[in-house]
Amino acid sequence: MNQLQTNYPAMPLVLLDTGNFSDNPTEVGDLRTATLLQSMKKLGYKAINIGERDLTLGSEPKDALSVRLDRLYQSASELHLPAKYASMQYTLRGHLDIVRDRIGVRAAGK
Repeated sequence: MNQLQTNYPAMPLVLLDTGNFSDNPTEVGDLRTATLLQSMKKLGYKAINIGERDLTLGSEPKDALSVRLDRLYQSASELHLPAKYASMQYTLRGHLDIVRDRIGVRAAGK
């Protein structure tokens, strides 16, 4: 990460995990997942996506997931990125919509 910041000092750096990091829902698996999340926080990750494996193994109710997806979507919409990265922002919001469809929840106000 330091090398990226050195090589591209004017480029904003945002660490994002694309999801599917949950381990098996066992005591050891929960410990591994918690350790990974703590490490990502220490490294400075700013966002974590929810992957299919996370949804399958997770126990969070759909209404709570819907609220989290609303927050992610709102955060993605409020990012101020250079024009050349606008397509990535659009793609992220599209992927959030795909996750909504897969788990069968609607966006707030819809």
